[in-house]
Amino acid sequence: MSTLSDTEISNKKLAAGLTGIFLGAFGVHKFVLGYTKPAVIMLVVSLLTCGVGFSFFR
Repeated sequence: MSTLSDTEISNKKLAAGLTGIFLGAFGVHKFVLGYTKPAVIMLVVSLLTCGVGFSFFR
């Protein structure tokens, strides 16, 4: 496993922030950061409840 440089970490955080703003209810930002399990949970809850269930898991 390779380590990321400061620039790569900064770019990853920026990408996660932007996807969190635009696609936050679907958990895309969690996928970008590498948190697969929470991202899948957010995606499933959001799809099953049409986005209404997301507010209960904050």
